[in-house]
Amino acid sequence: MSNVLLLSLDREWKKQCESVFLGNSLNWKVELVQSVKEAQTLLESSEYDVLVCDHKLARVRGKKTLQEISESYPDVLRLLSIPEQELESEMESYIGQHQVIAHPVNFNEVLDRIQRSKRLEDLLNSEHVATAVSRIKKLPSYPEVFSRLRQVLAREYFMISDVADVVGEDPAMVAKVLQLANSAFFGVRQRVTNISMAVTLLGVSRIKSLVLAHEIFSQYEQGKVRAFDHKGLWKHSLQVSKLGQQIAADLAMDEKAVEEAYVIGIIHDIGKLALASSLPDDYDKVVTLAKEKGASICRAEQIVFETDHAAVGAFILS
Repeated sequence: MSNVLLLSLDREWKKQCESVFLGNSLNWKVELVQSVKEAQTLLESSEYDVLVCDHKLARVRGKKTLQEISESYPDVLRLLSIPEQELESEMESYIGQHQVIAHPVNFNEVLDRIQRSKRLEDLLNSEHVATAVSRIKKLPSYPEVFSRLRQVLAREYFMISDVADVVGEDPAMVAKVLQLANSAFFGVRQRVTNISMAVTLLGVSRIKSLVLAHEIFSQYEQGKVRAFDHKGLWKHSLQVSKLGQQIAADLAMDEKAVEEAYVIGIIHDIGKLALASSLPDDYDKVVTLAKEKGASICRAEQIVFETDHAAVGAFILS
């Protein structure tokens, strides 16, 4: 059972929320308050698992109050509704404090977030996963160029040159993007010689995803595990991202979902990358065991680490 606190001036929120929960046979307690002060009082006196906050009230009291709530009640799942057109520009400022959802709020999405959070909580409470992650010397930092690129793309108007300028800040990234743009993988017929051209031919969404992939992959050293194919993993991730994008498009999903499928494909094996780079001797055992026993990599990881790269990746990305 979950106790859900709604912070909104819209009284219909409670009816909508209860309707979704009841429709899914969930007898969860739902309370609605219309001021941040009321919310803080209830959070102090009762145990709530989820807080859903309206962006209008967040702006009345400012981000400082939301930060105070996040610091005082870190175990509460905090969802902040923001208008669709402001999601990209506002999301960065709430990272670590709140999860962001689109406004008007779809309470089916709220339910999905709650259920995913509970599954993740079970994962984070796994002793084997926590032990494996604690041995990883380097967790990926938040990708700075990717963050700046998102800010540019969130503007109402931007030029191709604006995107190229951001990507151009990192020479290694420029080289990687141009290498990929000219590879057979993307099937571009003419030679791509600069970032502006790459953006034009591949599109800003794909460039954004490639920037994210490069920043994450470049944080890990290559060659530590003799039998681990770093370049092969990169190629595999791109193939999965392309297939994921195609599946999402074939299912007639919206543009945002298609882009997310592409990004998810790129980062889906981050746990494998982190384990192989930080624990090379143990990962050598994984690769050897998989070959000798004819087992899958996941099964071999379970034997060596008592968990696998999927669980570790989910832990890292959380």
